[in-house]
Amino acid sequence: MFKVKNYLLPNCVQRLFELRENQHHFRDTGTGIFKKIRARTKNKNNCMSVKGANLWKSLEKEFRMCTSIHIFKKCLNSRN
Repeated sequence: MFKVKNYLLPNCVQRLFELRENQHHFRDTGTGIFKKIRARTKNKNNCMSVKGANLWKSLEKEFRMCTSIHIFKKCLNSRN
């Protein structure tokens, strides 16, 4: 999701994710920038576009605010 947020993936993968247009949600402060896609089926709930957005939103803010992939990976590795 870090790569999606920073447009580091090919267009065919990038199109799977939708960015929120209005980022003025008081709870989220603009860091959970992906639209939550509503899924009717269990298969769609397991899709990368749904799971990825949910996992990104569940990350702590410090991870979501990382500026490079190396810092992001370092933060994730230090967490475990």
